[in-house]
Formats: sequence, C-alpha cells, structure tokens
Amino acid sequence: MVKIITFNLAHLRIEEDFAFHQRVQQYAEELPTTGALIAEGLPETSVTFLTTGVDTHKTAVDGLDSALKVSTTVPSAKRVAEKDAERDYAWTGLYNYIKAMTAHPEESVAVAAEKALVILDKYGNPTAKPQLEESGILHNLLQELNQTKEMGDFTDLDIEPWLTRLENAETSFLNATDAKVQEEAAREVGLSKQARQAADDAYRKLVDIVNMLAAMHGDEKFATFIGNVNALVEQQRTKLKARATNSAKKEDEGMIKF
Repeated sequence: MVKIITFNLAHLRIEEDFAFHQRVQQYAEELPTTGALIAEGLPETSVTFLTTGVDTHKTAVDGLDSALKVSTTVPSAKRVAEKDAERDYAWTGLYNYIKAMTAHPEESVAVAAEKALVILDKYGNPTAKPQLEESGILHNLLQELNQTKEMGDFTDLDIEPWLTRLENAETSFLNATDAKVQEEAAREVGLSKQARQAADDAYRKLVDIVNMLAAMHGDEKFATFIGNVNALVEQQRTKLKARATNSAKKEDEGMIKF
C-alpha cells in the first residue's frame, strides 16, 4: 500500500513552508471530497472526514497567508522582489544566449549549444513559477549544466559567464530571503509562528487522514494525491540536503586561515 512519507516541515524557511502548503492545496483538488465524482463508492462518513481535513488545512493556510502579508511592508521584502527579478533576468539571458548560439556558423559551437538547449528545455521556463519551485528548478538545472560543462561538452560555447551570473543571482535571492525571514521574525514572530504551526498541524492531520483512508478503502482514489505529495517532499529533501552541504562548505572555508 502506498502512503504519504513523513517530512519535518520545520526545516523549511517560512516562505517555503507556505509554498509547500499551497502546492498541497492544489493536489488536494484530486481527492475524493464531498461533491467530487471520484468520491463515489466511498462511505459518506469517510468522505466527510476527508473533506473536513482538506477544509481545515485550507483555512490554516489562508491564515498563514494573511500573517505573511502583514510582513510585506518590511524593508527587506523589496530586496527579495528585486533579487527575484534579477535571477529571472539571468535565466532569460542564459536561455537567449544558448538559443542564439545554436545558429552559430562554427559547427562545434552550434553542437554544444544544442546540448545545452536540450537541458534548458527539459526544465522549462521557471521564471513564472512560485519562488520555492523556481529555486528547486534552478538548483537542478545549474547542477546538470555544470556537470555537463565539466565533462567538456561546452568547451567552445563560453557558457561560464552566463552560468556564473545565474548562480550568483540565485544565491543573492536566497540570502535576501534569509534576511527577510529574520526581519519578519523580529516584527511578527508571534503571529507568523502561530499561523505556521496551525498550517503544519493541519497538514500532518490531513496526511494521517489520507493514509488511514487509503489503508481502509484501498489507495486507488488517493494515489494521485499521495504520489504528488511524495514527489514534493522529495524535492524539498533534496534542496535541504544541498543547502546543508553548501553551509558546511562555507564553514570549512571560513576555518581555513593562514
């Protein structure tokens, strides 16, 4: 039997936590709740129980949204928006450069550009995605492009300056986000913390309900939701692991002094 895997939401930044809950809300539209055709064949009590869990989670996430909006007036909020725009601009520049180089008169350059374009197209345009999702896409994209570059596939392409700009833009965005979180915590720590806790608790309750009903009635009607949430959880685990690794590297570099 498939079930939703356990994940500690406390490790996420507060904006990441909110974005996580938003995605779960979207996935919950596929659940067999009251009025959904997929609910046919399930006991009414089970459907009602599940619907209550979904609605409770939605209410809690709306409360978190309201708490976060209170903090949009902090000075660092503007910087986050600016850094988000800068990384969008950096991705667009990279994509346009690669696209243009596929028509380069030198075959080696055009071939290298085609290889890079395949990778870019695989991940798609992240600039219109929620900030959490965009960061996840950029992390994976940059990792694959750098690995391919190290293999020598981009030797004639001169892609390094474009990758460096995008990497720096993403790092600046994450740093700005951290600063914003710290400023928000100082201003609205009680409200935001309480609202986040309510949303996290409602999510855990919803997970328990879905896992229980899947065990009772079979997972066919819940499989899509479970699969989507598990994929989302794995995405966050990968990003948190990468963040911890980068943090450890910075600490090691800071300790090396001559």
